Amino acid sequence: MKKLLRLVSAICLVAVIAILFAAGCAAPAPAPAPAPAPAPAKPELETIVIKHSTANSPEVVWTQNVEMKLNEIIPELTYGRVQVEFYPSATLASNTESFHALETGVVDFASIIHQLYPGKFPLHKMFTLPGLVKNGPTTDVAMEELYRWHPEFLQEYGDLVVPVNEYIGLPSDIHSVKPIRTIDDLKGLTIGCATEGLAAILSALGANTAIMVGGEAYPALQTGVIDGFFGAWGMVSTWSLREVADYHTILNAAPITQGFAFNADTFYNKFTPNEQKALKYLWRINNVNKEYGVSMTVREAMEGVPEDRMIFFTREEMDQIKKLWQPMWDAWVEEVTDLGYPGRQILDDAQYLFYQYDSI
Repeated sequence: MKKLLRLVSAICLVAVIAILFAAGCAAPAPAPAPAPAPAPAKPELETIVIKHSTANSPEVVWTQNVEMKLNEIIPELTYGRVQVEFYPSATLASNTESFHALETGVVDFASIIHQLYPGKFPLHKMFTLPGLVKNGPTTDVAMEELYRWHPEFLQEYGDLVVPVNEYIGLPSDIHSVKPIRTIDDLKGLTIGCATEGLAAILSALGANTAIMVGGEAYPALQTGVIDGFFGAWGMVSTWSLREVADYHTILNAAPITQGFAFNADTFYNKFTPNEQKALKYLWRINNVNKEYGVSMTVREAMEGVPEDRMIFFTREEMDQIKKLWQPMWDAWVEEVTDLGYPGRQILDDAQYLFYQYDSI
């Protein structure tokens, strides 16, 4: 029995020694893998400041409700990275200088009135054809569709300017010292007009015309140099023309077209691709502000006008007026066709789209 116990003890001792030896010879446990190095921090883009120029006074309803709103919207669309310095009252560029100021980078952002640049925007001249545009808000929407059909419109800006919004401005009416109730009443009168295009519209109706800016109209009406001024209600408000023009004959003709645009170098080299995409939404956003600005401008300008001082031509008179204006439509088609554009097709498409959107 003792021999058996000694044998079992010896076997157990050998087993323990073998286990200890095996453990000592085993490969050591691998060291824990080092923690991955933290990813380098994404560099933050620096804040940039752009120059927004307008010829309008900051006191004007339009400036406050449209242009100054954009000074808030642009930072919001770019999460605060793009800030805006505002230069109103033609501090950097007048209305007739804005496009060149954008091309050369004197300003980064500004509005363009296409009709103030003769020969530069021949296609945009179409919108001023008298009798074509009947409803500004619906035409604003139809313009987007028309530009998809005819991208030549936006190509008129060239390579140095990037348009991000366009819209129809206020149409023009006659603001006069004496009442003008018929076409015959226009004959022999001298009416001030801001552009050659507006002058042509009234010349077709038998009036004499004089080219002048809105600021010149007040003294000209006051001293009898002109008998009336053909312009939008915004000009009536800005230049206080109701003080010298008691009567207002509604033609609802020849609205200007206006657009907001960036300098191309600013847009493509300073804004990120995401910011560029976001800023293209200004087309939709600003048209909402524009409609409010227009309604407030007209309301302010018309407030308190006696009913008998607002004059409308009869339907028969308007039919006759449209016939007198028809040659201007034909002349525009011929002009842009000579420049290589499908003038008749563009005008037909515009009439179709404007009618469709007006009918909604």
